[in-house]
Amino acid sequence: MIKSSIKNMNLYKSTNRFIRNYNQLSTSLNRKPTIEEMASIDQLHYNGTKAVEEAIIKTNINSQSLILDIGSGIGGPARYIAHKTKSYLYALEIQKELNDIANKLTIDYKLNKNIKHIEADILEYNFKDVKFDIIVSWLALYHIPKRKQLLEKLFKLLKGNGIIYSEDFYLKKKLTSIEMNTL
Repeated sequence: MIKSSIKNMNLYKSTNRFIRNYNQLSTSLNRKPTIEEMASIDQLHYNGTKAVEEAIIKTNINSQSLILDIGSGIGGPARYIAHKTKSYLYALEIQKELNDIANKLTIDYKLNKNIKHIEADILEYNFKDVKFDIIVSWLALYHIPKRKQLLEKLFKLLKGNGIIYSEDFYLKKKLTSIEMNTL
């Protein structure tokens, strides 16, 4: 099952550190950190909010956009997008612990009217008739081995002129066993 294999990857040795870091930052500032100040904690990908800002610009995200964030982690990109654009997002995360943290932080920042956090596998979740303007993902799609099935589902989830924006790894050549173990 995909869900258990992702959990076994130990992507994050401890999810408690995210809340500890949030609490420490709040204490050091003597107030709740701004969304921008949270970037060192909740942007679990390369280039932090700069990468998310690039996605906003390149895909023309605005207050009318309906967005799906796949592999949303603790929700940093979704909160940043909602805060900056007032758009509405479905933030899909397969790992319960990360999704729970994302939901707590989103409520703390009063962005839960703009973000719906969902704990689910993208390949199994039923979106019913929802169609998205934009699908975004940072460092998550390469964890999904059924790529053809994934891309077919994403295509079906997009509106006619929809956009997929992803920053991820890809292979130029077959990996050696040593490289596979390292990754």
